[in-house]
Amino acid sequence: MTEINQLLLQLILNGASTKEILQTLNITPKQLKIRLETLKREGYGFEYQVSDNGLITYSPLNEIYHEATNSLQMNLTKNKREFTFLTFSDLHIGNKLDNIENLYLLYEYAKKEGINIIINCGDLIDGCCTNESETTIRKQIETVISKHPFDEDILNIILFGNHDYTPLERYNINISNIITSERIDFISLGFGTGLINILNGQIVILHPVKRSTCSSHCSFPNRWATGKLILKGHGHHNSIKTHDNTCTLKVPTASDVIYSQNPSLPGAMKITIHFDEEGLLNTIMAENLVIANKLYTAGYFKHTFKSHATALTEQTVLSKKLKRIT
Repeated sequence: MTEINQLLLQLILNGASTKEILQTLNITPKQLKIRLETLKREGYGFEYQVSDNGLITYSPLNEIYHEATNSLQMNLTKNKREFTFLTFSDLHIGNKLDNIENLYLLYEYAKKEGINIIINCGDLIDGCCTNESETTIRKQIETVISKHPFDEDILNIILFGNHDYTPLERYNINISNIITSERIDFISLGFGTGLINILNGQIVILHPVKRSTCSSHCSFPNRWATGKLILKGHGHHNSIKTHDNTCTLKVPTASDVIYSQNPSLPGAMKITIHFDEEGLLNTIMAENLVIANKLYTAGYFKHTFKSHATALTEQTVLSKKLKRIT
């Protein structure tokens, strides 16, 4: 093992964050990724520990390889009973109506508001829908890697959608693997269905994907939605559906790819979840943001849960029609 990899291993075991490792070793995020892969091949396994302050630390595993997962544990460090994040969907990078400038506006807003976590609900690229070409797909992925905003204090937690899946289906190009190997600020929840666990509460993220989740005509089972926040990509518009025990949000597109049947402006949502003493979701506060040359607040809403159901597990969420793509 090289001297720098020995130091890297020691930093990891001491609980250093990704930011601290990069600064101490004076290496780039891509170089860190390469060195982590080298340690894995030498028998050292690690899993992410993600915090709401945008920092990543690593926990050692007693195994060489760690199976891909569609679930994530979020640690609260900024406020033990509150979690604030920005969410949007359907960037469709590579489409003629994509708009990366919108992302820079949203990053500026997140920075100003002290938001360290962005949840992207899928269709990062346009996939095979723009052009039936493997070269086109790789250009779209390279555009994400080189032009998507980067901030060392902001993490993107992303669930990949149906447009992201078509390159895997047709050309065996796994955008999840490529993006996360090149961009240390992207944390993948896989394809189709993802689960974020926070204290004893949960966020479920959905984006219809062929062979990995329910079809666009199939709804998330109501018995699973109780006491949880459901974020849905794919619709390209913002809508809210609540009941005493449920809250389902269709997350808006941050691109200019707007469907005529649901005309709206591109945008995002700022969401704050408050947890009760048992660590369950209590209230959700949301700010609707729209983009028309600059960022505007278009409205607010609040939802309070009346009761709670038992927690979901990844195995439950991804069973039967909801299957993991590895």
